[in-house]
Amino acid sequence: MYPVCATCRRIMKVEKNGVPFIERDGYGKEYRIWSSDQYKCPMCGYTVLAGFGTPTERFQPGFQARLHRIKRRREGVDYIEEQSPEEKEIMRTPIIFRAVEPDEQEE
Repeated sequence: MYPVCATCRRIMKVEKNGVPFIERDGYGKEYRIWSSDQYKCPMCGYTVLAGFGTPTERFQPGFQARLHRIKRRREGVDYIEEQSPEEKEIMRTPIIFRAVEPDEQEE
């Protein structure tokens, strides 16, 4: 199943596979590294990560080397728990969908 852009109501397209996602614990320390797919809305350009694989945990061999490589290459997405006031307002905005009747569909 592909993600759908809530604003444009379009199926998002895969832009890049294997995007690292760094998850942090409650103290701000790197805890897990996930591999994910980055999707992009073809209309508005909004991007999301989805399709997460099995993570590499902090205690596993190779975690620190992988983390260092990701940071050195400046690739991937680093999870940030704090949201800006603008992001919080967007999250409070309700999104309303309605069914399209057969006679309303585009021809």
